[in-house]
Amino acid sequence: MPVLVHTGSVTERDRLDFWRDAGERAAMPIEITDARPGDFRARLRGQRFGAVQVNEITASPHIIRRARRGGETGTELCKTTLVAHGNCVLSQDGRRTELGPGDLVLYDGSRPYEMVMPEQVRLLVLQYPRRLLAGLDEYDRLRALRLPTTAGLGEVVAQLMRHVVSTMDETDGAAGVRLTDNLLDLLGVLLGEHLAPRSIEPDSARRALLLRVLSFVETQLHDPDLDPESIAAAHHVSTRYLHKLFQDRPESLAAYVRARRLERCRSDLRDVTQAGRPVAVLAAAWGFRDAAHFSKVFKNAYGLPPGEYRRSFTQRSQQRVP
Repeated sequence: MPVLVHTGSVTERDRLDFWRDAGERAAMPIEITDARPGDFRARLRGQRFGAVQVNEITASPHIIRRARRGGETGTELCKTTLVAHGNCVLSQDGRRTELGPGDLVLYDGSRPYEMVMPEQVRLLVLQYPRRLLAGLDEYDRLRALRLPTTAGLGEVVAQLMRHVVSTMDETDGAAGVRLTDNLLDLLGVLLGEHLAPRSIEPDSARRALLLRVLSFVETQLHDPDLDPESIAAAHHVSTRYLHKLFQDRPESLAAYVRARRLERCRSDLRDVTQAGRPVAVLAAAWGFRDAAHFSKVFKNAYGLPPGEYRRSFTQRSQQRVP
C-alpha cells in the first residue's frame, strides 16, 4: 500500500517531531532542525517494492542529521537521492557535496551524515540494502559523490527513477520489483563507471555487458527497428551470445523490450498533458507500428485496452480530487 505522510495533519508546534518520527519509521534514527524557524511543512509519498523503498519528499528548509546510536546493527542501508527541485548540501565521511536540480547522490543511511536543505526541496529517494549493489568493491569511494544526470547513462537512470516515482501508486508489486531491479542494475553500472576498472570484479564482466545492453535498450525504445540483431551489433557480440545473457533473467530480450515499451505507453496514457494525443500516436512514439497489435498486448499486460485504460484512470483521478 502507498504511504502518504504530511505535516498538515498536526499542529505547527508538533510538525518537526512528527516529521522526525516519520523519518525514523521510514529509515534510521535521525535528528531534524528547522532551518528557518516558523511554519515547517513537509510531505512524504512512498511505496515498497521488495527490498527497495521508494520515496518522494517535498519539504521546506530543514536540516537532517543521522548519528549512530548504541545498540544499532551494522547493516548497510544505501540511499540514492535525485534532487528534483531546490538545492541541498550532503556531508558524510569528511566529504561535503553541494547538490542542485538533476544531481544524483549515493550515501550510507546507516552511517552518520548531514543533509542541509536551505530552501524548499523535492527529493526522489531510493533506499535499499547494500547487498543489492553487486560487483562494486570500492563502495566507500562512492559515498556523497555528486553524479550529474544531464547526459549518458546518468540521464537514463534519472529518467527511470522519475518514472518509478511518478507511477508507484498504480504499479503492482511484481511490476514494481521488476522496475526497481532494473533501476538498481543501471545504477550499478553508472556507479561502476565512476570507479577505477579494477573495482569491477572480474567475474562480473558478463553482468556488466548485460547492464550496458539494458541501458542501451532504455534509450532506444522509440526505435521501431530495435531488435536483437541491432542490439547485438551495437555491442559487438553475436545475437546468440546476446540471448544467452538473458537466460538467467525472468524474461527474454524481446519480452523485456516489449514490457519497457508498454510501461512508457502506460505512463503517457496517464499523463493529462497528453490527453489529446491519439492512442496510436502514443504507441508509435514507443516503437509500436501496428495499433491493433499494440492494443492486444496492452490489454494482455494491464487488463484493459489502452483507450479504456486511459478513461478509467482519468475517472479515478477526478474522483480523488476533493
